[in-house]
Amino acid sequence: MIKTILPLVLFALSFNQNTQTAEQYHRDSLEKSGYAALIQINKAIELDPTSLEYRKFRAKNLMERSVQEKDLLLAIDDLIYVAENGEEHFRIYTGIMNCYLKLGNTILSERRPKIKKDEFGDNSAYNAAYKEILQKRVDYLRQAL
Repeated sequence: MIKTILPLVLFALSFNQNTQTAEQYHRDSLEKSGYAALIQINKAIELDPTSLEYRKFRAKNLMERSVQEKDLLLAIDDLIYVAENGEEHFRIYTGIMNCYLKLGNTILSERRPKIKKDEFGDNSAYNAAYKEILQKRVDYLRQAL
């Protein structure tokens, strides 16, 4: 009987300590800003991956500070997790839509300066690349719906 109970008690104690450590990381992230806050909240999510509050905070932080595609996709994943497992569905889905819009704008702004007219002034390559970028943006928006 003791052999059965002891592992359960040890597991419960370690789980409680992980939760307290995650809460401390979350408090630290609230006191910091930018990349330092992101590091702290990532540590909190590693310890407590089911916390909706931590995921909402990370998504908000990523959306406000980042224009990198991988960060915005992580924010979208966090918001989808919150929407599927939490409340405030309309508000969360609005955040997801805004994130997809920002992602489309990011892709557009990254690619547009690289597209130049050829030496004869032919716009066909420019127009084709621009249409491709716009199509990616539309695809991201369709995924959000």
